[in-house]
Amino acid sequence: MVQTFIKDRSGFERDGTYTTDREGGWQYYDCGIAAQTFALTAHEMGLGSVIMGVFDRKGLETYLQIPPEQEIMALIAVGYPAETPASAPKRKEVADLLSYR
Repeated sequence: MVQTFIKDRSGFERDGTYTTDREGGWQYYDCGIAAQTFALTAHEMGLGSVIMGVFDRKGLETYLQIPPEQEIMALIAVGYPAETPASAPKRKEVADLLSYR
């Protein structure tokens, strides 16, 4: 699956000004939420998925003929897993990932 977004839409007002102080990067946040939701839904359907952000974006946009007003954000590989792991990998502790001030 190829995830794209429309440039200068998310996080922008109709007059082209920024909606928040995040300026032109808001679409990344929206795409992250959408990709996670897609992956979780795939999992509920018995599918595995991998969200990929490292690829030849410009080359792929040319190959897939993505319109100039859009940009590829991520590729999401989806399929049936060849095997099911016995347990999930060990997760980092919350304290290692978050800080409170």
